Amino acid sequence: MYLGCAFLLLLAITAILSEKVKVSVYYETHCPCSISFIKKQLYPNYFKLDGSLDVELIPYGNTKRTLLNGTTEFQCKKDVTCRAMRIHACAAQYVTTPNITLHFLNCLMDTQYTQHDIIGCATNYSFPLEDIQNCFSDGMSSALLEKFGNRTELLSSAHIPAIAFNDQYDDRTSQKARENFLVTVCSMFKIDLPSACSFINLDFSGKAA
Repeated sequence: MYLGCAFLLLLAITAILSEKVKVSVYYETHCPCSISFIKKQLYPNYFKLDGSLDVELIPYGNTKRTLLNGTTEFQCKKDVTCRAMRIHACAAQYVTTPNITLHFLNCLMDTQYTQHDIIGCATNYSFPLEDIQNCFSDGMSSALLEKFGNRTELLSSAHIPAIAFNDQYDDRTSQKARENFLVTVCSMFKIDLPSACSFINLDFSGKAA
């Protein structure tokens, strides 16, 4: 009996110590603030934190949609933005290797999403482009944009990008994350700080001092 209790306690402690912070990023592919956040804050700090984050990408941003003859039509500020949004949606949903997905999408963020750009980024990071092609051909890209649109509209945020932590959205925390993602996300760890957070002085409530 004692061995069984000890084993369960060990499992509980292991689960706590290995707990990741979930980061959900609501963004638009051609929004300058979104590009800046992903390239300068999310992307480099994701790798600094070395597996401590569970990143969820939700591309939709300022996209609009209308229902026409039973079909949802999406309107973006630029035609290339809607195409780029579909690429991001398919990559975020169907490629199960987060590191490769983030490398690929970060590479694309400051391009024009031409075929040359897409193939170049995919080649550089061994990204499986066939998954994107299948997503486009079977119509799933529209269904994904619909799903991400529903989630973005429920968020009721006036700012893009918007950042939620552990499935909880707060305007003030999102603003702090846009300004300094590393400090903000480090304050979310409750037990064992990743080494990238060691220089940050946290009080016992988990808030950056």
